Amino acid sequence: MTLCPFQTAEEVAGGAEKTAVAAAANTAKVARGFAILGMALGALGIVLDGVTLAITANDLHNGSKAELAAKMREAANLMENQLKEFQKLC
Repeated sequence: MTLCPFQTAEEVAGGAEKTAVAAAANTAKVARGFAILGMALGALGIVLDGVTLAITANDLHNGSKAELAAKMREAANLMENQLKEFQKLC
């Protein structure tokens, strides 16, 4: 639509109204797209949480190889040996 000096105010207003309606329709489509994207990312996050949970559970079941776990096992063994020594005394 070209603006010419012979158009009436109603014609100009009608064109603006059509443009506003088209912009609102496009905004609704974009909002719907972002809603779908948000749901997809949420589902992906849940799947990744499940995978991480399964891997962690497997590591705990098989015994962790981390340094902290090794130090904790060493301390537990030391305390167990000391307990056995105390029980021998009693």
